[in-house]
Amino acid sequence: MAKLTITGNTQPIVGNTEAYSLSVFDNLMSSNSFSFPPLKVQWNIHVKDQKGWRITHGNVKDGEQITYKFTHKSLKYKALKIEVTRGKDKGELYIQPQPAEEPKILRVDLLDINSQRLQKGKLLYYTDTLIAKAHCVGMFGHKVSFTLWEDDAIGEGHDPVINMMNRINPVPLVGEVDHEGIAKVIFRLPSYTMAVQIANAQVARGDQNEGKTHEYYVTAEMASKHILKASPNVNVANPTHVPEPPKKQKPKETLLAHRKPPVAPEKKDTKPAKPKPKENTPKFPQTPAAWKQADPEGKIISVEFTDATGKPLKNAKTGDVVSIKISTRNMSGKNVKVRIWEEDFSRYSNDLVYEVSAKLAYNTTNFINGVVLTKDMYTKSYEWGEGNEREYFIEVEHLNTSVTSQVIPVSPDAEPVKVEANDSPSIIKGAKLETKNCGGKYCIDKNSPPSELIREINIRLAGFGGNVPTDKFTDRTEKMIKQFQRDYMKVPETGKVCGSVLKAIDEFSNKYSIPFKRIKCKCGKCSGFGNGKYFEQAQKNNISEKYRKYEYPGIHRSIYWATKAIMHYFATLESALGYKIGDISSGYRCQEDNVINKRGTTNHMGKALDLHVYKTNDNKRANGKDRGAKEGRSLFSKYSNARINWTTKNEFSLEPANIAPTWIHVDVREFELIYLKDQFFVSSAQTAEGGNIISIAMKFSNNMCSCGGDFSSDHKEQKIEHIDKEFGIEDAREALKYINDNFGRERAVVIEKMYRLETSHFTSLQYKETGTPGMEAHGEAPYYGWNSKYWEKNPEYIPMGLTGIKEGIGIGYNKQDTKNNKQFIVFPSVKAGMLYLNAYIDRYNGNYARWYSTSEEGQKKYIESLKGIKPHIVNNF
Repeated sequence: MAKLTITGNTQPIVGNTEAYSLSVFDNLMSSNSFSFPPLKVQWNIHVKDQKGWRITHGNVKDGEQITYKFTHKSLKYKALKIEVTRGKDKGELYIQPQPAEEPKILRVDLLDINSQRLQKGKLLYYTDTLIAKAHCVGMFGHKVSFTLWEDDAIGEGHDPVINMMNRINPVPLVGEVDHEGIAKVIFRLPSYTMAVQIANAQVARGDQNEGKTHEYYVTAEMASKHILKASPNVNVANPTHVPEPPKKQKPKETLLAHRKPPVAPEKKDTKPAKPKPKENTPKFPQTPAAWKQADPEGKIISVEFTDATGKPLKNAKTGDVVSIKISTRNMSGKNVKVRIWEEDFSRYSNDLVYEVSAKLAYNTTNFINGVVLTKDMYTKSYEWGEGNEREYFIEVEHLNTSVTSQVIPVSPDAEPVKVEANDSPSIIKGAKLETKNCGGKYCIDKNSPPSELIREINIRLAGFGGNVPTDKFTDRTEKMIKQFQRDYMKVPETGKVCGSVLKAIDEFSNKYSIPFKRIKCKCGKCSGFGNGKYFEQAQKNNISEKYRKYEYPGIHRSIYWATKAIMHYFATLESALGYKIGDISSGYRCQEDNVINKRGTTNHMGKALDLHVYKTNDNKRANGKDRGAKEGRSLFSKYSNARINWTTKNEFSLEPANIAPTWIHVDVREFELIYLKDQFFVSSAQTAEGGNIISIAMKFSNNMCSCGGDFSSDHKEQKIEHIDKEFGIEDAREALKYINDNFGRERAVVIEKMYRLETSHFTSLQYKETGTPGMEAHGEAPYYGWNSKYWEKNPEYIPMGLTGIKEGIGIGYNKQDTKNNKQFIVFPSVKAGMLYLNAYIDRYNGNYARWYSTSEEGQKKYIESLKGIKPHIVNNF
């Protein structure tokens, strides 16, 4: 066995490509030099870490000359060597990679949801998740901006001119380069609702349409260094694409010999031009010969014939009763015109056989029910040369937008379906169906198969007894329905879901509203719901949920709906308490927010809400040391089966009073992983609400929606109002009047001047949101690092929580950071903030300048700054 010698750079620069080969002598002289065929030369890389030497993956190469490119990750190893073998001969070369002098992005990989690299040609769908991974050198700790683009340029790579209008995410996702030189972000395609419209808006030069797929790529950019790298393209199935239909051939005369053509009338009268579908209207075929055009505005997505259960029809007979399903985007309340046409051999002579105007009740899915395909329709569309079948299609027109459905054949040889007199074609408005008692035939109960409708019910009524988002009708579901019927509907308990229950759920949704803005993260650095960090920990069952660092993509829907239930109970059965849910002080808190506030808990990464209780009579924070939190926890326990501490699987959990003394913390940390999938976390009020449940139910059965009678209650509307209220000048006037009357004019003048200086005369965002002259948090709740003595005596003025906003520009003495969000304490009123400031001044014997600085020089500067400010409010007392 001989020792081989490797030649090449032993101190390669990270990111550079280096060549390595056997020495010339080894190529000529070797103990294996006379072997035939020639022995295989194989290379690999070994690294040494804390566990010793190991071979790396993906670095095996063959040949007498090869190349390697070392990444930033190679810098972390204790030692590194290249090893080569040829038969029994071996050689090794120790390497010491050097950091790159210039930062670089080497490449951008696109991965699937399982972090597996996407193979070339793999087809994705708009329901998939895409992970973008940038390999960087010389960029540890730097931020990389990722943008998703639809590609209309020729070839791969980023073309900023041709693709300038094809940016899918207007705000880039930001990833931080880790110690291995990797930055990554997650693109959840379902959240980009306009992606299909953007992709279809223009096509590549020479193309007629987008075709079966849309091509996407991702750019990773470090703008400050003018570094940009594009990923390879990936294909995403185009949901609006329909193959070109084969040309419809006119049948030969001989095939129609059995049928006599109509006799032409002797007298030819001048007839008005036949109506016909608009040439430029979009069409949605589901049969090979159908006409296809997409909606240019993307409002009307599809139209189709269905049976009474919502199942699409491929054909029908005269006498059949059909429904027309219209799928739309954000068109609730819009008027449309619906037409049924019979398609002739020529598209310029289609016959209009039915027309009705309708008002869409829902944003996404609407139905026109009870449309009878009559014998008159069949006869009206008769023309010479047609067989016994008619092909109908539907056109739906909204202003300048029109959509056409698939074509279905209709034949005359069917027994007419008997239709009750009041089953005429109906206008789509609140699902006006005939009310009847089905005797349980169409109701959902424990005998019903699993369905997404059941899952929606389990989510929306989770606060009525507690439940998980399962698609099964369980014993818990039955108890939940009974509690909802008893406490909300005020009807006999059946534990079954009929039309009246569905209508009550929709009313319940509308009665109690939650401001979603209040739920978003306040760090100012993430999307409002994190950036998907620690995605590799998602759904890993070997990690305790308490310590899971994954940033879920929103807030869990079950908490959202459970909060609505408690709002209901405060307003009705427990109204004697005089309380209501008045504010959400903490919703989502991402990893960045944890760093800012030096905390490590992960409950608030989508799994928890912190709620504050208000008095119903004056819309102010509840009195008492616990501020109504005790009563709130009691309601969650009593009505939603929530447990104090984290003791029971698949139940809501509450923080005890020693952790959350003045607020209600509720979370889903104890839900099993199957109920903590991404699909249950939402980032907008629209997705949290999930649309009208009647519309969802009609996809399964119209009969169920129409049974059980109508429902309406006298419950008053309730909403969490704090987010809609910003502190203003009137709040300051009320508080200063109290200070003036109780502590004297001199003190009121000082406090007004301090507030005016600190809040830009009561106009700063900091004042509007917090009611204070700027009190930054530097400790844990409930006092956030500030002196607690005043609050212990006056618990009604305890802070409500925190908000993340940028610090204003000061007077120039103290060092300030005006670029990044800081966490400021939110007070229940301006009066609470001014009274705390008053107590602070008393605590330091009237030295109000200490509020600004503890140094004598800083205090002098502060006093000088206040001299020129006029106390306009106090001067008017």
